[in-house]
Amino acid sequence: MELGCAKVQAKNAESVRKALFDRGILAKGYRIVRDAGGFIYFPLVNGAKIPPGLKATAAKKDFEPHQTQAKGSVKEALAQKHALLPEEISKVVRSYDCVGDIAIAEIPDGLISKQDAIARAIMDQNGHIKVVARKDSPMLGKFRVRKLTIIAGENRTTTLYRESGCSFEFDIVKVYFSVRLSHERLRIASLVKPKEKILALFAGVGPFAIVIAKRKPRTQIVGIELNPDAVKSFQRNIILNKSSNVKAILGDVKKVVPERYRGWADRIIMPLPHSASDFLDAALIGANPKGCTIHFYGFVETKAKGETEFHKDIYAPLVALVKEKCRKAGMSCRITGKRVVRPFGPYVVQVVIDFKVTKK
Repeated sequence: MELGCAKVQAKNAESVRKALFDRGILAKGYRIVRDAGGFIYFPLVNGAKIPPGLKATAAKKDFEPHQTQAKGSVKEALAQKHALLPEEISKVVRSYDCVGDIAIAEIPDGLISKQDAIARAIMDQNGHIKVVARKDSPMLGKFRVRKLTIIAGENRTTTLYRESGCSFEFDIVKVYFSVRLSHERLRIASLVKPKEKILALFAGVGPFAIVIAKRKPRTQIVGIELNPDAVKSFQRNIILNKSSNVKAILGDVKKVVPERYRGWADRIIMPLPHSASDFLDAALIGANPKGCTIHFYGFVETKAKGETEFHKDIYAPLVALVKEKCRKAGMSCRITGKRVVRPFGPYVVQVVIDFKVTKK
């Protein structure tokens, strides 16, 4: 089938593929085409245009559809066992999060009566899964937790999750935790210099702090978190991972930083994308005036509802906010990096702005 596509040199293929995926315009269900000249072709959804700034050109190419789903998929298992009708299988949400030995699945309202079969399929395809929980709400409240119902397996919501050589124990209904930030945690850890003093704001159960501590043991890391249950888990995880250079503090960032860590940090991590902007003033108070790197996260639209064109610079609103906050705080600001962390919803992505501040 002939489709519009993005033509890209192999060396730029991964960055272009990710950009197309993040913007929701990479067509699914087709085999990627490679030619003898070293070019790769990514199929685009009907009518999509290549966003400005990408190292790709528009082209047309014949693409072959994938004939079958990936081996071992839950949908394939449901089809083989005839547990659901074909039209029901098409409604099953393909992705689910595995947190330790717990799978968190989204079950459409029309398939609640078939949730037992869906849960069994998830467990059959993932031998390590002992519990399947159904999402009953989005993230709610100041602690960013969601309502869940156990639909299969053991009747518990606590788990042990392992990432990057670290172990984390927590209760998935009492604390916020995202497995989808594992690569971002490693990225930040790779940037840290020996002997840095680091503030991990909105620290949760300690994933950013402990992953950094494991790789950079000569650093000093302070994690601040408002949720008492998360802090209890954070403190247990410090012991579990023997992270003697990490300290967990229960409290409000806006109070703890000005009172105890004014001008202290060489690096600050702010992984609270919904409202981190409300805490930028406090973060800047904690920044070492001689130089501090801040990792600031937020959600941005790649295209506004009803518009046909994608935004030329999705980072512009957050960059403008960061620069204005720094100006008011009397600090110079240099943007050192910006990237899409993960897709979040239709035409919405989570991004991070890395910037360095110094006192003027």
